[in-house]
Amino acid sequence: MTPPAGTRYAPPLEIVHDRGDPGVVMAVADAEDYADGELARDGVLVLAALAAVTVVLLGCFTWRVALPYLLGWRIT
Repeated sequence: MTPPAGTRYAPPLEIVHDRGDPGVVMAVADAEDYADGELARDGVLVLAALAAVTVVLLGCFTWRVALPYLLGWRIT
């Protein structure tokens, strides 16, 4: 399946090679985003979302399981 013309990965796809390991390649469009720090910002947003979900799940677990167990409450 070939991406439509004018899109990010449409042929001809320009690639760059890692000088230290020629087997590692990256599309020029991705390399530019990586150099600009855009991928790092996206990663930070993903980590923040995962942290928020983790906090909510831990809060639910604490409220429904750990706290009643520790305090001897019976939830029916």
